Amino acid sequence: MMTKKILIFLSLVTVFSFLGCGPSGKTEEEMKTNSLNYFEEMQSSLKKELKKAMESGGPSHAVSVCRDISPAIESEMSKKYGLTIRRFSDKNRNLDHQPDAFESSVLSRWQSEIKNGNKPQVVAEKDGENFRVVKPILIGDALCLKCHGSPSEIDAKTQAVLSEKYPNDKATGYSTGDLRGAFSAVWKLSK
Repeated sequence: MMTKKILIFLSLVTVFSFLGCGPSGKTEEEMKTNSLNYFEEMQSSLKKELKKAMESGGPSHAVSVCRDISPAIESEMSKKYGLTIRRFSDKNRNLDHQPDAFESSVLSRWQSEIKNGNKPQVVAEKDGENFRVVKPILIGDALCLKCHGSPSEIDAKTQAVLSEKYPNDKATGYSTGDLRGAFSAVWKLSK
């Protein structure tokens, strides 16, 4: 009887391993779908906060949203959903948003796709003991350029705040449609 239970258990483990299940029994497709939903939630929260800041004090006031509120949202969502959710860029402002090796390779892949006239696509794949989902962030419109555009597009007050808060800022010089960075979700596959 005990041997039969062990065989059933091992069979179930094999089936779930074969299906690509991760934490809490989620499949890779479920982890990808959930991650994309979490990215939308984070982006919506950030846009809401940026809009409020822009309306109350303009672009120079909105810098604090990316500096203070964005990392708080990332941390809150990571705790809420039990994984690591963040943003990163190879031209980061916040030092915590530097890409790791996996993320750097995705950015390089996307830059090659862009040079070939293709749009960067979501990446969802295993990386060691993690399942990672990475979604590109593109500069959406002229509003983004008020903090991320060329020096002629950033007003003096905003430039002064950026210089004070981010003395090593690399997050300028963009145009509409440029790859700004990415959202990242890291699911631990084993505990």
